[in-house]
Amino acid sequence: MLLSGSVFADVDTAYDRYFSAAAKTHGVPEVVLRSICELESRGNPWAVNINGVGFQPDSRQAALGLLENTRKRPWLLTLRYGNEEPQFSFFRSRQDAQRALNDIYNNNHRWHLENPRYTNIRKLDTRSVDIGMMQINHLFHGRHFESREALLDPQTNIFYAAKYLRRLMNEHSTLRQAVAHYHSNTAKYQAIYLSLFWPIYQEYVDLYDKKA
Repeated sequence: MLLSGSVFADVDTAYDRYFSAAAKTHGVPEVVLRSICELESRGNPWAVNINGVGFQPDSRQAALGLLENTRKRPWLLTLRYGNEEPQFSFFRSRQDAQRALNDIYNNNHRWHLENPRYTNIRKLDTRSVDIGMMQINHLFHGRHFESREALLDPQTNIFYAAKYLRRLMNEHSTLRQAVAHYHSNTAKYQAIYLSLFWPIYQEYVDLYDKKA
């Protein structure tokens, strides 16, 4: 997950001042904040991850609609055709999702679809939601905000992430450990996260060096 094609490819962005100000305010490396942002949301201020399933809405309104829709319809039907991106549909119950899947199998000619190569139905825990540029988890951090919607404000999101990263840096002996704990307290997931983080971080360092 490198920077090529991302909204941060040229370093300067619409949210550049927030990263700079947040890094200075809380005494954390700006390049680390930016790297986490790229890995977490690809720089999308409206990004939402619900119980491990990531979405990239194209507007604040779309993100709010997604959050509300999954609250009312927490059963997720996932379909994958070949190597294409998975398709998601939301339902009020497992029975509704199963009926939709049966209809696709039994009437795929009507849908102009082939049988999907992969299907899954599961209920999302809609309490566990990562929101915004820095993917702040509302289940663990929501007590600091009036609502989930507040985390869709890029400035609020970035400044809180910087404050949290500063706390982690104070608690752990290395920056590596602080970044790992930003993502998870579980060693297995930390290792995966760091393996994705370091190439992004290095590319940002190279970009900053060229810009200097």
